Parts: sequence; C-alpha cells; structure tokens
Amino acid sequence: MTIEPTNFKLSEFVSGLEYDLIPLEVIEKAKQCLLDVARLAVLGSRLPSGKRTREVFHRMGGTPECTVIGFPGRLPAPYAAYVNGTAAHSVENDDTHVGAVHHPGVTTIPAALAIAERENSNGRELITGVVAGYEVMIRLGLAVQPSLFADRGFHGTAVMGHFGAVAATASLLELSTERTMHAMGLAASYASGLANWYQGGMVKYIHAGKAARGGVEAALLAAEGLTSPSQIFEGKRGFFHAYSEVYDLATAIADLGKEWKTLEIHFKPHASNRHLQSTIQATASIAAENNFSTSDVDYVEVVTSPEMAEVTKNVSPVDVIEAQSSIPIVVSVTLFKGGDRTLNEYLLFEDIKNSIHSAEIKELARKVRLSGDPEFDVQDGDARVTIKLNTGHSYTRYVDVIRGSPEDPFTMGELRGRFIEQASVLLPDDQLGAAADLIEQIQDLEDIGELTEQLIG
Repeated sequence: MTIEPTNFKLSEFVSGLEYDLIPLEVIEKAKQCLLDVARLAVLGSRLPSGKRTREVFHRMGGTPECTVIGFPGRLPAPYAAYVNGTAAHSVENDDTHVGAVHHPGVTTIPAALAIAERENSNGRELITGVVAGYEVMIRLGLAVQPSLFADRGFHGTAVMGHFGAVAATASLLELSTERTMHAMGLAASYASGLANWYQGGMVKYIHAGKAARGGVEAALLAAEGLTSPSQIFEGKRGFFHAYSEVYDLATAIADLGKEWKTLEIHFKPHASNRHLQSTIQATASIAAENNFSTSDVDYVEVVTSPEMAEVTKNVSPVDVIEAQSSIPIVVSVTLFKGGDRTLNEYLLFEDIKNSIHSAEIKELARKVRLSGDPEFDVQDGDARVTIKLNTGHSYTRYVDVIRGSPEDPFTMGELRGRFIEQASVLLPDDQLGAAADLIEQIQDLEDIGELTEQLIG
C-alpha cells in the first residue's frame, strides 16, 4: 500500500500530539477560541436556526450523551456537535483564519466538546484536541485557498471544517496514526458546502454544524474499524484536485509541529462578514473622531477588493445573512449606532437584524458608493472609507489591521468581558463567570462535564 505523505504526516501529528508538546502561547490562544465559541453558541441558541436545528435532532432522539449549549437536555455526540456548531455559526461573529478563508472554531470546538464530554475527557485532553483540529484545518485550508472559494465556489468552513472536526475527535479518541488516516479519508467524502449562501437563506449556518457532525462521525466510524483509501488528498481523484484548481501540497505539512497556525487566528469584533470588518472599523473611526450626524452625510465611498465589491453591494437585503454581507448596510448601521459605540460595543447581530426593516438605514445605505481596486487584496480584507458631508468636509480612513487580529489582538480579559456581557441575555452572570473561570484554568479541569454544565440554558 502506498502511503500518502500529506495524510500520513497530518495523522501522525494528530495521534502523537500531547498537551506538554504544545507551546504555552498556543494553549492560551486555544482557550480564547474556546471561550469565544461558547459565547457564540449561547447567542445562537436563541436564534431561529439554533432553535429549529435543536428541535429536529431532539425529535430524532438517541442516547443523551452531550450538552446542547443554551438548552436543557442532551443529545448524541454527533447531534450535539451539529446543533452547537450551527448555533455558533449563526451569529456571523466567529473566529477566522485569513489565509485559509474559513472559521475553524465553529466546527472544531463543537466536535471536540461533544466527544470530550462523551469520553469524560479532562481539560488538557480537550485543549490538545482543539489545537490538533485547528492546525489540520488551517493547514489544509492554506493548501487549497483561495481557489477552493474563488474558482470552485465552495465554502471553506463547510468543506474544510470536516477536517478540523475529525482531527479533534481522533485526538480525543486517542486513535492510532493508521486509524486517524482512515478517519481523515472518511471525512474527505463528507466534505461539501457551496458558497452561494451570499444569496441569502439559512443554509450557511448549518455548514458549521454538518461539518462538526461529519468529522465526529468519520472518527467514530474509523474507531470501529471502517477504512478509507490511504491516498485521499493527492492524485487525480484526490481531494486537492477535486476541490481546487490551484493548490500547494507542501503547505499542508510544512513545519508541522514547529510553526503553529493557531496563533494566526483573528477574532471578529462585529457580527458581520470577515471581509467587512475593516470597512466597519474605518467608518466607526471617522464617526468617532468627527462631530456630524447621519443627516449631514452627502455620500460614503468605500474601496475594497474587486471580489468583495461585487458580492457585498446589496442595498436591499431580505434577511440577516444578506445584511451581514452588505457593505452599504453595515456602513449605514455603523453611522446610526455611532462611532464610539461601534468601536466599544461592536455591531451586534440585533443591530444588523433591525436594519432590514429600517427605511432610514436603507436610505443612507443608498448613499454608499462601492468600488473595487485590484490593489486591495480579497484575503487581507483591507478597505478605504471616505465620508463626504453636505458642508463640503471630507474624511478618509484606510484600515488594513483589524481589531482582534494577531497584529491588534483582544486580551483574554476583553474576550471574557464580551462573553459575559453578550451571553447574559440568556444565562445568569454568575453561571457565565463560572464557565469563564473554568476555561481560563482548563488545564486543571478533570472532567469537561463541569464546564458544559455551566452552559446549559
């Protein structure tokens, strides 16, 4: 049997990874990711997509193994991973890897939490699984992006999320290298998800959930002895060729275990598409530094990458996902909320949701002039915003370093504050504080069930 380098190296890394081999800064980053996904799952549990997904799987039944965040009752591990992943992705505020063009947290962490709870794992084992998942998912994303999205029309989180989830699950199940390879191969056949979610609907939200579930199931099947071809990434019928026109095999395994891609994660400040974060930040900065009202605005000019200018120009969204991906709408919402409030409190899901039926916000949105410039990079997500007032005054701000990025990171204290402040709409502050305490000291936690118990609604 021919051993494929990509699958073997990644699987060997996953099966051999131990907590003590992970640098402290990577462990701390993983804790931040866990805290932020917990926030999102709580928030998403009260949204229609979270509620309806939970109801479907509740009716399907099965062994009550794992917590569904924000709800009472338990579900089988694959179902819990699906519901928690869907809920977390529904807020459109999830962590991001820019180069890999996907959101690792909302697929990897729901899978890891479900299996850790099922297996009575401790905190060190959970963090190890999370890091394994992030590293594998990010590296594979870097190998196939941006072609997977730009040329083939796939959604990176929906497709690559299966590999983050399966790696995390395989780590927690302590699968051998051989069985991890089979799990990866099975996950490759689960991987799917189209990027036409820009056209609206709820389908984007389930992309994270079904990837989390698919990864869990693939690892559980491999654990029971189901096998796959050893060559799943390379070759004419391999994953890379099928999903990308331009890919780099070496990227997936270069400096594996030495260079930690988890450290490159961005946390989005605002509940909007990652590519719109710089536009929001630039608009809010101008508004915070200059005294004017929305009625004073003559027009707003936004320059970004040609790709984003094309898919984010909708001024009349019919649902939240369209509004969250509309530059004219988020600019208008930012100006109505105010620069200081946007920078300090961020744009929330509710801010965007309320914009859909606001005539004032849509009127201002029609004053936004959007253009694409090849000098602006779609992956960097940089933007230049100019606000021209009726008085003749004009203000411009260019943003290429976004708050929450590795270059301007949130502290654990800031993420903790956001977690408690935002999630308190559903859970008591003392319960959220206890959950945050457990995550911050998760290396001392003997049973993950103690953490998930604090996230039950």
